[in-house]
Amino acid sequence: MTIFRIRAWLKDCTRKHRGVCEELDDKGSGSPVWLIDIEEHCLVPYVPGMQYIALSYVWGQVKTAQTTAANLASLRRPHSLLGPYVAVQLPKTVRDAMYLTGLLTRRYLWCDRLCIVQDDQESKHSQIAQMAMTYARSFCTIIALDGLDADAGIHGIPNLNDLEKGTHDNLEAPSNDRIWQGRGWTFQEEMFPVRLIWLSHDRVSWQCISQYHAAHGGGDGPIEIRSVPQTDWSEEKLNVGGFQCPRSFFNNHYEALVVAYSRRAFSDHAPDDRYNAFSGIQRVMETTIAEPFVQGIPFRLLSHYLLWTSADISSSRRRLAHHGSIAPPPSWSWTGWLTPIAFPTRTPEGDDYDVSLVTWRRDGESLATAPSIEPWMEYLPVKPGFAPQLGHISDPTSRPDLDVVNCDGPSGPQDLPPPLSRSLLLRGRVLLASFKLRSHVPPVSMLVTLVTGARQDFAGVLYESNANVCNDRDIYVLAISSGSHAIDNTGELRWRKALDAQDAEDAYERDKRRRQKELDQYPEYFVEPRPKTYMVRTAAMFVTKLDSLMLDKEYLPGSIYEYYNVMWVEWETGIAYRKGLARIAKEVFERECLGWMDVTLG
Repeated sequence: MTIFRIRAWLKDCTRKHRGVCEELDDKGSGSPVWLIDIEEHCLVPYVPGMQYIALSYVWGQVKTAQTTAANLASLRRPHSLLGPYVAVQLPKTVRDAMYLTGLLTRRYLWCDRLCIVQDDQESKHSQIAQMAMTYARSFCTIIALDGLDADAGIHGIPNLNDLEKGTHDNLEAPSNDRIWQGRGWTFQEEMFPVRLIWLSHDRVSWQCISQYHAAHGGGDGPIEIRSVPQTDWSEEKLNVGGFQCPRSFFNNHYEALVVAYSRRAFSDHAPDDRYNAFSGIQRVMETTIAEPFVQGIPFRLLSHYLLWTSADISSSRRRLAHHGSIAPPPSWSWTGWLTPIAFPTRTPEGDDYDVSLVTWRRDGESLATAPSIEPWMEYLPVKPGFAPQLGHISDPTSRPDLDVVNCDGPSGPQDLPPPLSRSLLLRGRVLLASFKLRSHVPPVSMLVTLVTGARQDFAGVLYESNANVCNDRDIYVLAISSGSHAIDNTGELRWRKALDAQDAEDAYERDKRRRQKELDQYPEYFVEPRPKTYMVRTAAMFVTKLDSLMLDKEYLPGSIYEYYNVMWVEWETGIAYRKGLARIAKEVFERECLGWMDVTLG
């Protein structure tokens, strides 16, 4: 029988995989507060050393029992959950999980709706923030794959549903269309347990972190395996429950995690869930690699990862908004948008990123990034009259005092939602420029370029748009980072390794002389765009993708195309919010630059 095979597997794993398949110990925070005692059928306080099974399932819209401050005392009485003295009506999935916990010879079960007091906001917030550790400390986690809600029950174990005979007979959920597999919260619920048991009506599978493939107990459905990205086996790593975290930052691993996670579903009604459900992963990575993160982004590489893009044009403008008193994550972070994410590529030569141009500081903290160069020192501050209601401009020769907003841009309408928490704000001294948006008509529909205000010269392509685009609209952009490409003789671009800060000035002069020499030796050469327009069925719209870059002028083979990566922003009540991204030729940006300013990003 399947249940005996699972019990044999659990016994085999605990005996043979010591030192690898180890639950997270009780040291530190993140232990559960309450557990379900499946023998006494009541809630009991967690005591260090208690071995428990965790449940992962779909809540859905069904309104069933939850623990509240009012019924907590009642639920601590024996047989208050099952038996003659029940105080609440348990959902079927929880009842099945209690029965299955007993079949697996364990006494305690953790289930979020009962083991977290749902109306104790302080305790609930603390336990949600530590939920990844709760799953990492579980002996194993039961995953109920089937069903639309908590009343669907658990399937795959013969006779398990006899407790509620006949109630699940008509359930026919296609294995490739399960809600559980697309939920955002289940990402960490699958990542952190050492041992997983997937149960569905057409297959039962199980896997520990020592197994590359899952075992199964028969059936016609697919064999489930951990779908979350794992580290390369050659990397030095630390096991936190089932999460194998590299001991140093690996961009490929981080980006794979975020890309996979960003494709999970979240509700607009809980705008902070997009970040909260990732915060456990972030916390583990911060501790393991000893580097701070901010809103899902490694702070040391903030300028690079501020340039994230949407992988789906139809959802690129789905900004999370305030819901009641709940503030969304900031617009500068991928956690503030309901869209699948992609990240900028790096040089094929290896480890170089485009050069950060900004010292970013988190509001109220001394934590700051350190850019390789600070180009603002060569400019004057923006003129106070360039936009309405600008604040005081500080001395351009001084270091930016980012605890005070010196120049926060145009003020927006006054009927806006409450501002973001100060902990979600970034401050930095940036170079500011203004351009016009130019929308193109078919056959290059949805192509948006930037042109200079007075001469209408081409400046760059708006390759990421998170807001509505109006033709000939004036926009402000902030210089985030800089880079360069070399033009090869086939008309394509190839990467040029980034310059060390100490060599930047000398290298620039050498490049300038080399470019002049190439101008004399080669005929004119231009990299032309080859736009392809296609239909996005989900959005019922045409979009255009460029096969190659549109550049600002004619470049010769071997010459260097230098650029700034910029962020289009708009201000609301003194805070700048992300609206899109573009790449602009360095010479064009510097010609149109309005000066430097101290900006607050929200």
